[in-house]
Order: sequence, then structure tokens, then C-alpha cells
Amino acid sequence: MNKIQQFSCALLCTALSFSAHAEQFEPLPDSASAQTATSTTLDQAATGVSALDMIPLLTSSLGVNKNQAEGGLGSLLGYAKDQLSSTESSQLSSALPGLETLVGMAPTVEPKNEQQSGIGGLLSTAAQYNDSLKSIDQLNQQFQALGLEPEMIGQFANTAMQYLNSTQGQQAGALLKQGLSAFL
Repeated sequence: MNKIQQFSCALLCTALSFSAHAEQFEPLPDSASAQTATSTTLDQAATGVSALDMIPLLTSSLGVNKNQAEGGLGSLLGYAKDQLSSTESSQLSSALPGLETLVGMAPTVEPKNEQQSGIGGLLSTAAQYNDSLKSIDQLNQQFQALGLEPEMIGQFANTAMQYLNSTQGQQAGALLKQGLSAFL
């Protein structure tokens, strides 16, 4: 199998993998659901939004520990910033105080040289040929380094979007949604 065939196969398998897990992700809230937000979200919206305020929400709603919440959200926010233009990335940082602190808490992962099996191996192989897949592979590895399953990426993304579903969080929410379009 030549490199183009390997890449095509890997890309197809990756797309199928994301599609197969799509039912595990909750749909994004629409504007009508803003009225039915939890009291926690309403209380946070009244005082403004902060990336650091999402940590207790993640730990309570997803059952992860504080280190996993900080590192996972930092990884996710770092990925989102990388997908945006430099102007949009700066706007997201301004609209979501604490973002840079969390991005700094993301685990550092090195590219894996050993041969992997399964979908992770296909994603790593495909990542060698595509920058977008490389970013997704890095995010996947960061979550694994935290002891989190890759399926948790979508749950983190949905929780962050629900938190930002407020008047004060609209700008940050729109930018984050754009940066996380591969997962939402």
C-alpha cells in the first residue's frame, strides 16, 4: 500500500471513528435552552465568565479530578486557539479570562515513534501527512496522558459550550465553537 492509499485509509477510518462516537456527544444547546440553564450556570453568568470557573463544573458533571479537568480543558482550549486566526485567538483569550493559565496546564506530549494499533495508530499515521489530524492526534494524546478516554474530548467541549451559553459568554462561546468545530 503506497502512502496516498495509507493516508486515505487512515482518514476514512478516523472519520468513521468520530461518526461512530457521535451519539455519545450531546447536541449543542440552542438559544431557547439558555432559559433552562442550571442555577450554577445562571449564577456564573451573573458575575461574568472565566475559564477557571469551568473546573468545578467539569469535576462535578463529568466525574473527573481537578488535575484532569485543568489539563483536559487546557488541552481543549489550546487546540481551539490553534484552529483560529491570530486575531480570533486573541479575542478568545480576551473574552475568556484564565484561558492562558489553563492552556499552560495542558500536558506536554511527544510524538510517538513506536507503531500503534487500532484507531489511535491510524490517527497517528494519518497525522504525519495532515496538520489538522496532527492537532487532533496531539489532543487525543494529551487526554490519554491525563488518564482520560478520547471520547471525553466531546464531553469537555459540550460542557464548556454549555457554560458559555450566557449573555456574557456569547463572544467566547462563538469563538470556541468555531475553534472546536471538529468536535461539535
